[in-house]
Amino acid sequence: MFKLFFRVLVCLLPVAGGYGAWRVTHSPHKPAVAQPRQQQELSRDVLALAKNVYWEALAAKEPESSARMVAYVTHNRAKKNRPYWGGSDIYKVVYKRASVRRIHCQFSWVCKKQAKTPIRNGRVWRKAVEIAQDELAGKFVPPKEFADATSYINEKAAKSANVCEFKTKLIYIGKLEKRSKHEFYREPTNEKEKASLPKPSEVTQCGTSRTSSFFISLPFLYVSRALRAALLFFRTLGLCGRCCLWLKCRSLWPTP
Repeated sequence: MFKLFFRVLVCLLPVAGGYGAWRVTHSPHKPAVAQPRQQQELSRDVLALAKNVYWEALAAKEPESSARMVAYVTHNRAKKNRPYWGGSDIYKVVYKRASVRRIHCQFSWVCKKQAKTPIRNGRVWRKAVEIAQDELAGKFVPPKEFADATSYINEKAAKSANVCEFKTKLIYIGKLEKRSKHEFYREPTNEKEKASLPKPSEVTQCGTSRTSSFFISLPFLYVSRALRAALLFFRTLGLCGRCCLWLKCRSLWPTP
């Protein structure tokens, strides 16, 4: 009798555990994460530009001048109306994605979890909205040498391939402030400027980007695939084990 009771208890544990997990995960009393009220009142372009300023600059502790330059660069790309930048719509410029070998975003946060993460810092978010509104109203005027800026990069956080592309295809302008991490670039305007750009063999990052990206990313690719296959195997094994246990427990019940 004790052995029968123990077997029935083992059979009911997975069911009870699943029911308890469902109740914890999907509890109707769990409060939903509310978006700031300001986000519901803003236009689509202002909201997209403000999020770009927030995640690209203010959340990374960049100075306000650099944050305003981020908004300026985003707006400048929309003004130039290039299809590969997303056209003339600021929202499309911010969320532009391109897929050659893999999905690539113009602004890195769009491809990361930040795109779905609610913004909780109200004070910094209000500053981002203010910067976005000032930019669209034409209140911010950058220094003369930064007027044609269309790109920026943080070399310490960027991949070598991206740094290589910036240095061999764009004209370097500089930083707006010394403590800023963003370095701004512009497109070459004539053949003379294009000829003055360094060749890939002259840029250090161009030499390391091809070798390091191959020898580093390839093992991670195979490891991730192996982990996925192992996870699928153990999930299937656990499902089969539960089915066998359920059938075994079912056989214990007396048939009418």
